[in-house]
Amino acid sequence: MNEFEEFCCSHNIVIRYNQQLTSKVRGFCYYDGYEYNVFINQKLALQQQKKSTIHELIHIFNNHFNCDPNYSSQCEQEVKQIIKKMNQFYEVYE
Repeated sequence: MNEFEEFCCSHNIVIRYNQQLTSKVRGFCYYDGYEYNVFINQKLALQQQKKSTIHELIHIFNNHFNCDPNYSSQCEQEVKQIIKKMNQFYEVYE
């Protein structure tokens, strides 16, 4: 088990790669009361699968499961802002 898998396991995060998702769905996640389930579209290129995994993990870390459906676009915007900040941070350390 690698470090990422250990991290996910210790935080009750299960990542599944699914070929049944339509091309419009990159990924999604939900909490079933025990585990955080992340589904990533396996049809995507590996780099996009990684980006989608990060996107879904940010939803988990920000507990967007309690987000009112009327504010789902606000949750998505929050994720995009976090990714933008992460990218700016990463550029500094490249």
